Amino acid sequence: MHRARAPDVIAGHLGVAMAARARWSRVPLLVIAVAAIFPDIIDFVTAALRVCGPNGLYSHSLPSIAIQAVVLGGAVTAWRRSPSAGAVVAAMILLHLAADYITGLKLLWPGGPVVGLNLYSHPVGDFILEAVVTFGGWRILRTSTARDRWSSAPMLLVILLATQAALDIASFAVGPVKPNGCSTSPLARSSVPPSPGR
Repeated sequence: MHRARAPDVIAGHLGVAMAARARWSRVPLLVIAVAAIFPDIIDFVTAALRVCGPNGLYSHSLPSIAIQAVVLGGAVTAWRRSPSAGAVVAAMILLHLAADYITGLKLLWPGGPVVGLNLYSHPVGDFILEAVVTFGGWRILRTSTARDRWSSAPMLLVILLATQAALDIASFAVGPVKPNGCSTSPLARSSVPPSPGR
């Protein structure tokens, strides 16, 4: 199993989720957090199933993100009986992709171009941006009426920042740490969509 080109983003996406929780306190933080990292969850599922999705084909492309937003947003709307709750979940998924265009490289659609600023190639800059977003989200939640004991605890902030730092360091030292299902075997290569420009 090969590894993807970029490390995992955890802290930044969860920072956005915490800020959203401060504004929409009726939506559980766990639900918002899962939505905020849901495209990455798909990456891990497809990797476990050995399905090759280069550059986020099945998780971060525009068609995939649209499907995720509609399905998860609709499910949460039905569960909470609240269109606003569903809209928050859908927005988290869309914001995930927007953030990844800054930090990484993503395929727009099957056979389309790969785009992104690829901040991952500059681990220090990536960590600084992630840290600012994470601290901002945590601080917004901590000072809101939606805070609770664990989500506003300084230890949560420390854990998130330490995890992100470890991922950035590992990516710089030993290469990308996020798995995917792509393989160099002839059988696997035959199922990989052609790279843009080929």
